[in-house]
Amino acid sequence: MNTPFPHDPAKLRIDPCRDGSFCAQGLDWSAFWQQTRQRLLQDGYRSGTLRLYRQVLRDLRTFLRDEHGIAAPGSVRRESAEGFLVALSRKNVSWSWMASAIGVMRNVFDRLGHLDLSSRMVTPRRNWPLPETLSEAELRRLLDVLPNPRNRLLVALLAGCGLRVSEACRIRWADFDRIAGSLRLDDPEGLRSRDVSVPAGLLPLFRGLAVVSRQSDPMVCGRRMVTGTPQPLSVRQAERVVQAAALRAGLLKRVSPMRLRHTCGVRRLMAGDTIRAVQVSLGHRSIHTTLRYQA
Repeated sequence: MNTPFPHDPAKLRIDPCRDGSFCAQGLDWSAFWQQTRQRLLQDGYRSGTLRLYRQVLRDLRTFLRDEHGIAAPGSVRRESAEGFLVALSRKNVSWSWMASAIGVMRNVFDRLGHLDLSSRMVTPRRNWPLPETLSEAELRRLLDVLPNPRNRLLVALLAGCGLRVSEACRIRWADFDRIAGSLRLDDPEGLRSRDVSVPAGLLPLFRGLAVVSRQSDPMVCGRRMVTGTPQPLSVRQAERVVQAAALRAGLLKRVSPMRLRHTCGVRRLMAGDTIRAVQVSLGHRSIHTTLRYQA
């Protein structure tokens, strides 16, 4: 039976415990780091993560020494740890670095050392900016510089149907229902399969190409194999097609397949579709992802 760990930092020791955790009384920061590093290595942490942990603990050591006169890790209190976060916020550090500092203290002092330093700390979340989109005129200029039917179809799948670039490269003509004017997007795991309606203005393009294409062909073809079988366009090739088209159209914005997908979501909401309908069409897991388009 394991002996319960004391929660008073003054009573902590830095001995390996039966459950693999450790404590921090009686050792300096160098020895404390060696103990921490050994345990993290046992847990499979990589060198990059170890460098992050070391830097956060160095910053914490400097703060405790300069602001509170604390020279040993075993004397860390919850109030001093929270003061460390306040000092970081005053330096205007990034949200990710603040989250990393909380994660390091939570893992090292709470999980491994059985302290209670971070129970009141709230991990910050990254600001999720509104998606940038193309206007109607910019989208028209983009299509006008694409005489190639394949490239026009690619932009139609992204900006008109809201497909992810990986979905646009994967979809085949067998997934297109010419009568209903819809696309069937099958999820490999069968969890998020969905039907996507093709806008009426794009149906002639889809139906015209469907007549001269085989059902087994990818909609957006890349190179043909020696046997003559067309291969789908790769994601990187699709990104280059969109970027090159934006340059030819003279668009000052950085245009990417994801921006075209965002454009589809915003345009559908402006056309009167409900949030739920747009969520299902775009295949968002969470409604909060779709709500960004409403602002």
